[in-house]
Amino acid sequence: MSPAPVLFGILVGGQSRRMGGAPKGNLDAGGQSLVTRTIELCRSLAPSAADTSEERVLLVGDGRAYTADVPRLADAPPGVGPLGGLCALLTAALERRCLALALAVDLPHLDAALLRRLLLEHEAALALAPREAGRWQPLCARYRPLEVLPIVHALLARGETALQSVFHALGPDAVELDLSSAERERLHDWDTPEDVLAHPVPTWNERARG
Repeated sequence: MSPAPVLFGILVGGQSRRMGGAPKGNLDAGGQSLVTRTIELCRSLAPSAADTSEERVLLVGDGRAYTADVPRLADAPPGVGPLGGLCALLTAALERRCLALALAVDLPHLDAALLRRLLLEHEAALALAPREAGRWQPLCARYRPLEVLPIVHALLARGETALQSVFHALGPDAVELDLSSAERERLHDWDTPEDVLAHPVPTWNERARG
Protein backbone atom coordinates (compact mmCIF):
# COMPACT_ATOMS: atom_id res chain seq x y z
CA MET A 1 0.00 0.00 0.00
CA SER A 2 0.89 3.65 -0.14
CA PRO A 3 3.70 4.80 2.17
CA ALA A 4 1.41 7.59 3.41
CA PRO A 5 -2.27 7.50 4.39
CA VAL A 6 -4.65 8.51 1.63
CA LEU A 7 -8.07 10.16 1.64
CA PHE A 8 -10.16 9.02 -1.33
CA GLY A 9 -12.60 11.59 -2.72
CA ILE A 10 -15.23 10.50 -5.26
CA LEU A 11 -16.52 13.61 -7.02
CA VAL A 12 -20.26 13.40 -7.66
CA GLY A 13 -21.18 17.06 -8.05
CA GLY A 14 -21.65 17.26 -11.82
CA GLN A 15 -25.07 18.11 -13.26
CA SER A 16 -24.91 15.30 -15.86
CA ARG A 17 -26.37 17.49 -18.59
CA ARG A 18 -25.03 15.24 -21.36
CA MET A 19 -26.57 12.23 -19.58
CA GLY A 20 -29.98 13.91 -19.57
CA GLY A 21 -29.66 15.08 -15.96
CA ALA A 22 -29.58 11.57 -14.46
CA PRO A 23 -26.95 11.23 -11.70
CA LYS A 24 -24.18 9.24 -13.37
CA GLY A 25 -23.19 7.48 -10.17
CA ASN A 26 -26.56 5.71 -10.12
CA LEU A 27 -26.04 4.12 -13.55
CA ASP A 28 -25.81 0.34 -13.54
CA ALA A 29 -22.25 -0.92 -13.94
CA GLY A 30 -22.48 -4.69 -14.34
CA GLY A 31 -24.99 -5.32 -11.57
CA GLN A 32 -24.15 -2.50 -9.15
CA SER A 33 -24.30 1.26 -9.32
CA LEU A 34 -21.26 3.19 -10.46
CA VAL A 35 -20.98 4.94 -7.12
CA THR A 36 -21.16 1.66 -5.17
CA ARG A 37 -18.55 0.09 -7.43
CA THR A 38 -16.19 3.04 -6.96
CA ILE A 39 -16.67 3.14 -3.18
CA GLU A 40 -15.93 -0.59 -2.89
CA LEU A 41 -12.86 -0.21 -5.09
CA CYS A 42 -11.50 2.60 -2.93
CA ARG A 43 -12.27 0.77 0.30
CA SER A 44 -10.36 -2.26 -0.96
CA LEU A 45 -7.24 -0.08 -1.09
CA ALA A 46 -7.86 2.14 1.95
CA PRO A 47 -6.15 1.37 5.28
CA SER A 48 -7.90 -1.26 7.33
CA ALA A 49 -9.51 -0.57 10.68
CA ALA A 50 -6.44 -2.05 12.31
CA ASP A 51 -4.74 1.36 12.34
CA THR A 52 -7.74 3.70 12.20
CA SER A 53 -11.52 3.60 12.43
CA GLU A 54 -11.84 6.78 10.38
CA GLU A 55 -13.57 6.42 7.01
CA ARG A 56 -11.09 7.22 4.27
CA VAL A 57 -13.61 7.32 1.40
CA LEU A 58 -15.79 10.39 0.87
CA LEU A 59 -18.41 11.55 -1.62
CA VAL A 60 -17.49 15.07 -2.68
CA GLY A 61 -20.11 17.48 -4.01
CA ASP A 62 -23.89 17.33 -4.02
CA GLY A 63 -24.52 13.74 -3.01
CA ARG A 64 -28.25 14.00 -2.30
CA ALA A 65 -29.06 11.61 -5.16
CA TYR A 66 -27.05 8.82 -3.55
CA THR A 67 -27.88 6.47 -0.69
CA ALA A 68 -24.32 5.20 -0.16
CA ASP A 69 -23.31 5.01 3.49
CA VAL A 70 -20.18 7.15 3.34
CA PRO A 71 -19.42 10.66 4.63
CA ARG A 72 -20.31 13.60 2.39
CA LEU A 73 -18.14 16.63 1.72
CA ALA A 74 -19.61 19.74 0.10
CA ASP A 75 -17.73 21.65 -2.58
CA ALA A 76 -15.79 24.54 -1.03
CA PRO A 77 -16.38 26.97 -2.55
CA PRO A 78 -19.64 25.87 -4.19
CA GLY A 79 -20.67 26.86 -7.68
CA VAL A 80 -17.24 26.73 -9.34
CA GLY A 81 -17.38 23.23 -10.76
CA PRO A 82 -15.05 20.37 -9.89
CA LEU A 83 -12.30 22.70 -8.69
CA GLY A 84 -14.50 23.42 -5.67
CA GLY A 85 -14.68 19.69 -5.00
CA LEU A 86 -10.93 19.30 -5.33
CA CYS A 87 -10.40 22.24 -2.97
CA ALA A 88 -12.69 20.66 -0.37
CA LEU A 89 -10.95 17.29 -0.70
CA LEU A 90 -7.48 18.80 -0.37
CA THR A 91 -8.56 20.75 2.70
CA ALA A 92 -9.95 17.63 4.35
CA ALA A 93 -6.83 15.63 3.46
CA LEU A 94 -4.56 18.33 4.88
CA GLU A 95 -6.52 18.31 8.14
CA ARG A 96 -6.10 14.53 8.35
CA ARG A 97 -2.44 14.65 7.27
CA CYS A 98 -3.23 12.46 4.28
CA LEU A 99 -2.50 12.44 0.61
CA ALA A 100 -5.58 13.03 -1.52
CA LEU A 101 -6.77 10.79 -4.33
CA ALA A 102 -9.48 12.39 -6.46
CA LEU A 103 -11.72 10.21 -8.64
CA ALA A 104 -14.60 10.97 -10.95
CA VAL A 105 -17.68 8.87 -10.25
CA ASP A 106 -18.13 8.00 -13.96
CA LEU A 107 -15.17 5.64 -14.51
CA PRO A 108 -16.87 2.23 -14.82
CA HIS A 109 -13.75 0.31 -15.88
CA LEU A 110 -11.32 1.63 -13.28
CA ASP A 111 -9.57 -1.19 -11.43
CA ALA A 112 -7.47 -1.74 -8.33
CA ALA A 113 -4.24 -2.28 -10.26
CA LEU A 114 -4.36 1.18 -11.82
CA LEU A 115 -5.34 2.84 -8.54
CA ARG A 116 -2.53 1.03 -6.77
CA ARG A 117 -0.06 2.53 -9.25
CA LEU A 118 -1.46 5.99 -8.47
CA LEU A 119 -0.94 5.34 -4.78
CA LEU A 120 2.57 3.95 -4.96
CA GLU A 121 4.49 5.42 -7.85
CA HIS A 122 6.46 8.71 -8.02
CA GLU A 123 6.19 9.28 -4.29
CA ALA A 124 7.75 12.77 -4.43
CA ALA A 125 5.35 14.13 -7.06
CA LEU A 126 3.12 16.96 -5.91
CA ALA A 127 0.49 15.63 -8.31
CA LEU A 128 0.43 12.35 -10.21
CA ALA A 129 -2.06 11.69 -13.01
CA PRO A 130 -2.35 10.14 -16.47
CA ARG A 131 -2.49 12.33 -19.57
CA GLU A 132 -4.47 11.75 -22.74
CA ALA A 133 -3.73 13.75 -25.90
CA GLY A 134 -1.80 16.28 -23.83
CA ARG A 135 -4.57 16.80 -21.27
CA TRP A 136 -4.19 15.72 -17.66
CA GLN A 137 -6.73 13.45 -15.96
CA PRO A 138 -7.21 15.49 -12.75
CA LEU A 139 -10.06 13.30 -11.49
CA CYS A 140 -7.97 10.17 -11.54
CA ALA A 141 -5.06 11.70 -9.68
CA ARG A 142 -3.08 11.81 -6.44
CA TYR A 143 -2.22 15.13 -4.76
CA ARG A 144 -0.05 16.40 -1.92
CA PRO A 145 -2.45 18.86 -0.26
CA LEU A 146 0.14 20.93 1.61
CA GLU A 147 1.71 22.07 -1.65
CA VAL A 148 -1.25 21.90 -4.03
CA LEU A 149 -3.94 23.57 -1.92
CA PRO A 150 -2.27 27.04 -2.01
CA ILE A 151 -2.17 26.79 -5.81
CA VAL A 152 -5.88 25.97 -5.91
CA HIS A 153 -6.64 28.91 -3.61
CA ALA A 154 -4.61 31.23 -5.85
CA LEU A 155 -6.45 30.05 -8.96
CA LEU A 156 -9.83 30.55 -7.32
CA ALA A 157 -8.83 34.03 -6.18
CA ARG A 158 -8.12 34.89 -9.83
CA GLY A 159 -11.42 33.43 -10.96
CA GLU A 160 -9.79 30.46 -12.70
CA THR A 161 -11.77 27.26 -12.28
CA ALA A 162 -10.30 24.84 -14.83
CA LEU A 163 -8.74 21.74 -13.30
CA GLN A 164 -6.09 21.75 -16.03
CA SER A 165 -4.84 25.05 -14.58
CA VAL A 166 -3.74 23.26 -11.41
CA PHE A 167 -1.35 21.09 -13.39
CA HIS A 168 -0.15 23.96 -15.52
CA ALA A 169 0.68 25.89 -12.35
CA LEU A 170 2.53 22.92 -10.89
CA GLY A 171 4.79 22.66 -13.94
CA PRO A 172 7.43 19.93 -13.53
CA ASP A 173 6.13 19.09 -10.04
CA ALA A 174 3.16 17.43 -11.75
CA VAL A 175 4.21 13.97 -12.95
CA GLU A 176 2.55 11.91 -15.65
CA LEU A 177 1.62 8.32 -14.87
CA ASP A 178 2.51 6.44 -18.04
CA LEU A 179 -0.20 3.99 -19.05
CA SER A 180 -0.32 0.97 -21.28
CA SER A 181 -3.00 0.79 -23.96
CA ALA A 182 -4.98 -1.59 -21.73
CA GLU A 183 -4.77 0.82 -18.80
CA ARG A 184 -5.96 3.68 -20.99
CA GLU A 185 -9.10 1.71 -21.70
CA ARG A 186 -9.73 1.68 -17.94
CA LEU A 187 -10.23 5.45 -18.11
CA HIS A 188 -13.14 5.42 -20.57
CA ASP A 189 -15.82 7.47 -18.83
CA TRP A 190 -19.57 7.66 -19.17
CA ASP A 191 -20.45 11.24 -20.10
CA THR A 192 -23.27 10.45 -22.51
CA PRO A 193 -25.68 7.59 -23.26
CA GLU A 194 -23.54 6.87 -26.30
CA ASP A 195 -20.53 6.32 -24.02
CA VAL A 196 -22.48 3.72 -22.05
CA LEU A 197 -23.28 1.85 -25.26
CA ALA A 198 -19.73 2.14 -26.60
CA HIS A 199 -18.00 1.05 -23.38
CA PRO A 200 -20.39 -1.25 -21.49
CA VAL A 201 -19.55 -3.08 -18.29
CA PRO A 202 -20.14 -6.85 -18.42
CA THR A 203 -22.68 -8.27 -15.99
CA TRP A 204 -21.60 -10.78 -13.35
CA ASN A 205 -22.97 -13.62 -15.50
CA GLU A 206 -21.15 -12.40 -18.60
CA ARG A 207 -17.88 -12.17 -16.66
CA ALA A 208 -18.40 -15.69 -15.31
CA ARG A 209 -19.03 -17.06 -18.81
CA GLY A 210 -15.91 -15.22 -20.05
